[in-house]
Amino acid sequence: MIKAVKTLCEYGKYFQKETEKFGFKSINTENGFNKQINAAVDYLVSRKQKKDINKDIKNKKL
Repeated sequence: MIKAVKTLCEYGKYFQKETEKFGFKSINTENGFNKQINAAVDYLVSRKQKKDINKDIKNKKL
């Protein structure tokens, strides 16, 4: 069990390093899992809405 926990911790550190390296957004769900998932959903929805608005502007629909 301890080995699994250590492996999971190392994976988390690696994942954080790689997301920063490539400029991706990451959300730590260690504390307040549901709150963090809701924040992730809000972030993704707002990005999609912005993308759709920019697409409409480009296509002169707005």
